[in-house]
Amino acid sequence: MMHSRGRVDYYSTDDDADDDAPYGARRAQRCVRACVSRAHESDDVAHAVRAWRESTGTFARGFFEPTTSAHAWHTRAVEGYEPVACESVNINHDECTRALEARARVMLDDKDTPAKALVSSGTYRALARSRLSPTTIDGAVPSVASLCARLTAFKALSRTLGIDPKDCAQAIEFALDANAGLRREYEARVAALEAHVEAADDDIDALNAVLNQDMALLRVIDAQSARRIALRACVAEMTTVRTTKTPTLAPALKRQSTAPKQRGCLSCCTVDDNTSVEYEDNDSAYATEAARSVSGCDESMHCVVRLVREGEELDAFTSTSRKISMTSPTRWDVMTPNIVCAPENMGLEISFYTGTSEAEAEEAVSDERDERMDAAVGRRCALMANRDVDIGCRLLGRTFIAISDLAETTRRDSPLSVTVSIEEPGRGDAAATVFGTATVYVDKFTETFDDAEYVLNNTAIAMDNDVLKSTVRLVSAIYAVGALDLMNVVPSFVAQRGGCRAVASIAEAFTLCVHWRWDVDYLTRLRRCMTETVTAISVNRLKATDVREYQELNALISEKLERKLMDCLPSAMDVESEAVDVVDSEAQGDIVRTLIPLFALTLENISGMSFILRLKKIVRQGARARCVECLARENPTLGAPSLANVTRMIQKSTARLALDAPILRAFPEEVEAFIEATSTTTQFISTLIEGMFDAIEKLSHPPAYDGAMVALDEALSAHRGALRSMNVTISSRAISSHIIDRMLQPALDETLASVQKTLLTWMQSELAAEKSSPKPLNPAHFSMHSASCVRVFCVLRNIERSAKKHMLTGARAVLNATNLGRMCYEALKTYVETHECTCLRAIKRSRSLSFQKVRTQASDVPSEVALVPVDFYTRLSNIHQCVVVITPFMDETPLLWCASKEELEEKLAMEMQTSVEDTVDKDDEDEEMLYEDVEVPIRETSRASDFVGHSIVHVLRSARANVIASLAELIEERIASYVRSAVMDNDAGIRAVATKALFTVLNTEIKCMNDNLAPGAFRLAMSAMHKGVCDAVEQLILHRPMEEGVSGASEKWKGLDHLTEVQHSFAVDLTLQVKEFFHCNGAGTPESILKDGEARLRRLLNLWYTPTVEAVREFWQLKETLSRAIVQAHGRQVRVRELGGVSVQDILRFLRQRVTDANAASLVREQSEAIMKMNFSALFGNQIDLSDGVLGAWVCRDGSGLLGRFFVTTSLLAFSTSGMSIDHPHDGRTAIVREIRRIANIARIDAADGTPGLRVAFDDRQSFTFSEFGGLHVSLQMHARERDSCVAVIRTNPKFLQRPSFTQDHLTMNNADDDDDDDITSTDISPALAQDLDPPTLPQGERLITSAVCKRVNGCARIAGKFTVASESCVFLPVKGAGQIVTYKSMRKSQPQLQNYGWKNADIIIPLAYEDESTMRLTALTRIQAKILFDELMRAIES
Repeated sequence: MMHSRGRVDYYSTDDDADDDAPYGARRAQRCVRACVSRAHESDDVAHAVRAWRESTGTFARGFFEPTTSAHAWHTRAVEGYEPVACESVNINHDECTRALEARARVMLDDKDTPAKALVSSGTYRALARSRLSPTTIDGAVPSVASLCARLTAFKALSRTLGIDPKDCAQAIEFALDANAGLRREYEARVAALEAHVEAADDDIDALNAVLNQDMALLRVIDAQSARRIALRACVAEMTTVRTTKTPTLAPALKRQSTAPKQRGCLSCCTVDDNTSVEYEDNDSAYATEAARSVSGCDESMHCVVRLVREGEELDAFTSTSRKISMTSPTRWDVMTPNIVCAPENMGLEISFYTGTSEAEAEEAVSDERDERMDAAVGRRCALMANRDVDIGCRLLGRTFIAISDLAETTRRDSPLSVTVSIEEPGRGDAAATVFGTATVYVDKFTETFDDAEYVLNNTAIAMDNDVLKSTVRLVSAIYAVGALDLMNVVPSFVAQRGGCRAVASIAEAFTLCVHWRWDVDYLTRLRRCMTETVTAISVNRLKATDVREYQELNALISEKLERKLMDCLPSAMDVESEAVDVVDSEAQGDIVRTLIPLFALTLENISGMSFILRLKKIVRQGARARCVECLARENPTLGAPSLANVTRMIQKSTARLALDAPILRAFPEEVEAFIEATSTTTQFISTLIEGMFDAIEKLSHPPAYDGAMVALDEALSAHRGALRSMNVTISSRAISSHIIDRMLQPALDETLASVQKTLLTWMQSELAAEKSSPKPLNPAHFSMHSASCVRVFCVLRNIERSAKKHMLTGARAVLNATNLGRMCYEALKTYVETHECTCLRAIKRSRSLSFQKVRTQASDVPSEVALVPVDFYTRLSNIHQCVVVITPFMDETPLLWCASKEELEEKLAMEMQTSVEDTVDKDDEDEEMLYEDVEVPIRETSRASDFVGHSIVHVLRSARANVIASLAELIEERIASYVRSAVMDNDAGIRAVATKALFTVLNTEIKCMNDNLAPGAFRLAMSAMHKGVCDAVEQLILHRPMEEGVSGASEKWKGLDHLTEVQHSFAVDLTLQVKEFFHCNGAGTPESILKDGEARLRRLLNLWYTPTVEAVREFWQLKETLSRAIVQAHGRQVRVRELGGVSVQDILRFLRQRVTDANAASLVREQSEAIMKMNFSALFGNQIDLSDGVLGAWVCRDGSGLLGRFFVTTSLLAFSTSGMSIDHPHDGRTAIVREIRRIANIARIDAADGTPGLRVAFDDRQSFTFSEFGGLHVSLQMHARERDSCVAVIRTNPKFLQRPSFTQDHLTMNNADDDDDDDITSTDISPALAQDLDPPTLPQGERLITSAVCKRVNGCARIAGKFTVASESCVFLPVKGAGQIVTYKSMRKSQPQLQNYGWKNADIIIPLAYEDESTMRLTALTRIQAKILFDELMRAIES
């Protein structure tokens, strides 16, 4: 059952909050209590996980929240930073424009010759002929409106030049009838070009191009050598009359007998689609009916003008309706569009209809205004619309005007005015009835092609030596009056003066340069001029002087265009003021698109690839200049910019991308302008930031990852995202996350360092609060761990959450995730090791108190008091809770436990796809997993890396296993005497009392554990306790150990005698009783677990009766198995008991008991030494040299109270608990291998457990304590004798005798085993004290190289000391406590690493081959110190 009060928000300010509790401890405790289980036996991981999930209060929140210091350093200029050196790009358009305009005006500065003197009347006739002919340069037939406009413009030009109006009229008259001269001109040009082609004296391709153009124009002239008429008719008004006589007011065509076919009419009114007009002979009925209707009332009327030819309707135009009155004229004022036709057999039919349409259309609006027609009518005329449907109204009347009967108005100043009669349709030969009259205005323009009147006027022009200069003035005059339609008169002017027609193009280019503007039409016109000029230059048609003039102009134009292309992007000022938008950018893109081919023309002979490279350079220069401008706007002082200036510049650059894209994509695709510009911008930003960060690094107090860094980071990320969204990701390489993360990493490291200090302070306060007696969190709900355990995971979870946004994204996550993971690893390791050490000290004190009670009491009476205090079980519950929660915690924070970038990317992808769910309950898991610890494999390569995922699990499980094993061995040692009496004593009463005492002790401990230990840890402790009892029986069965001291010694065994058959039966009975006790009729430990725990004991009991032959056979099998396992391990440690439970040494111990069996004695004598060496090799692997001989081996306990084997070789001391007593998967962690020559001190002591002990200190101040030599079931005298023999072997070792002179050895027998109660989190020692430390005393032959003061990472703590590099090893000695020595021989697989940390510091990481930690990290070194020390270290290793 769950009690839950919901999630607790620690950001809220509750009134009931306890401010006195540190870090909200009481609130966290209340929350955790609400989330634990009531079930006694359910060690529910899900509940434990919810505890820290829902208790994520204010602990560690804000660790990584970006804050800005009060001094606002980011708004100030960075000291020592020189502004980024930018290439000066002068984009001064005004200067370039002034130079270009000044060069063009050189052609217009001749004020002595008036403009009108440049041209004679004959010239103007020729000019008018060239311009006003219907065949223009592009071959288009001009309309009436364009012809009229040209006439008006030509007259304005003549007035501007001061030409007499009569001469102008004569020129116009001549030009309208002189097209033949133009034809002859083109024929002469074609003939001349053909001659050049045949002679092949010039560039054939260029000549052919010009020839083809002229021949095409000549064909157009020939095709249009027919008489054409251009008409426009306007119906002004209509008056209704009734008469039978038709007044002859204007000539008309004879009525056709058949009506014209209706191809559809155009009207501005809406008519019924089902009605149509059919002209038949009997249409008088319609007319009579219409007359009656009109005479009766006012009605709507429509006017239709049709162009007909011999009964065929060519086109029709219709007006809107008018209300007709019989009493006054009706104003129409509607005109037809321009009509181009031939005069033969064509006419205009004007008809009027009456009737009301279903929907009237709006009045047609004319986009083309005819000033001549408006002036004649006296008002603005509406344009009749073309209709494609028939008008279903009644015909009132119509009239017909023959085109051939109309006079020409080409030479008139106004159109013709004609009054015509409107006739009603009649029958047969009956006289027509006049319905009314209409006033019509008609313009008839005739363009003739008669060659008879052409006379070339040779009177003409006073020949000027500078044709180009005169032409420029003429073109300038044309531009001055805005008569650009007259530009085609200029080629004739140039031709009559003997110049190449390309001179006209050069002259127009000069004129355009005077009136420069940036628009598409203007640039297109300039490009046409320059194209014609370049073509003429390529075929050598221009004079050298004209070419020079053009080249000078071309150079100025090229420079101006290049600067415009550089400055095509919107300026920073325009963007900030929002003066431009996307529409403006698109318009600018059109200009750029027109500019580029024009710019290519100005570069003359440039290859395509060179032009592309030129454009790329222009784009880069423009983008760089814009970056400089933007930075200057953000930093007006033009000095060293601040970080805020750079951040704003990046943000504005991101905002401008949308405006830059339409412009840059107007460049050719080969230029990749958008990529070039954005790449230049990002490279500018990268160079700027890199220079600033180099300057920041040199500051006295560089900042951490604060608000300014966050703003810069987010601005860069947004810029990369914008580039990615525009498919130009390649441009972001200069500011890629990898590069930026490398720049920001020192700031992130500084933040991590501050977090680590805060975490250490918090950890010290938490551990200090629970140093005396930690209280269980909620015993009623069986949450036996203390509140600090929950708060540790709360802190680590909040650290991960705070860091996730800024530190665990992109490429930086690879390094920061390992750093954060290592921080969490150090915190958990510190927390667990603190509790582990406290537990081991409690066991040591309990063993000492137990020994004292036994010595003072007359009889060994079991006590009702537990061996260890209650707080021991609370600390063990804390360790167990860490083991339980670590796996789901790692699942919740996967990024902290990744080994590589690939694994990190996989975890990031998984986090994006799936959401984190609550850990499922594990009540249904295999119960065997609840009673057996599981070994976690460690990858060999992980020790040289920062991967800590498996390492932390291994550390936590090892700590739990060591504490439980030490507790079990304490209990085993306490009950050993009872087991010995219950098995060995012949008195049944004594055996009964001993058995009762045994179960009394077990029951007392089980009751205390049940009340104070977490359920999961309780199950593991019960299993270990059962194994401890079984091991006590095993030691009696195996009798004497193989490790009995000096190798080859033949001293008589002074321990217990071997078992008899009766005693063997007692052992079997006791085993059954122990099993029943722990099983408790199914309510205790499961039977499967008990069977596994006593499997080895049962096998040993069976071996006791096994014949020697079978025992020998099994011995060889186990030896072969052990040998194979050693080979397959490849230097790793081998757990002997995993090879079958019973080891090869156990067989020898059985055979040695059979003293009367010669075969058994022979095998023991022959194989003892070999098996000893094999076992030694299996326990330590590559840590030992197999060439060393084993001088002696002893069974003893280490400082934690675990029983193991102690070996002395010719050069080493080694100890391991593997394969002894309470064997567990993590016992390899206790292995110790040290060189004898590095022993600083060896002393006999009285161990804490009351037995004679031995303390060995080494030159790195590490000391190890060993006691209870000889194992269980031996007397104190036996312990002392074995201890003394061990000391003697060590002291007589040649390596020991050759060691340097250390402090005098302590030989006092009663030297106590002091309790080491040092705080592993203490950092109160000043680093200044480390400077005064003496160098370590090195072994003989090893020399000192260098040393430096630094700090060593020890969990959360940073221990001050001195690191020394010697010729064969390196050693770290702290100011207080034990140090660490590393020999170079152990660095076979991995090498030390130098890792920069923060702005100015660096760490040295030294691999540890055979230690709990995979590395030794030295910190608090400047980069210079670390580099010097690291170089010396590497040279020492290589030598």
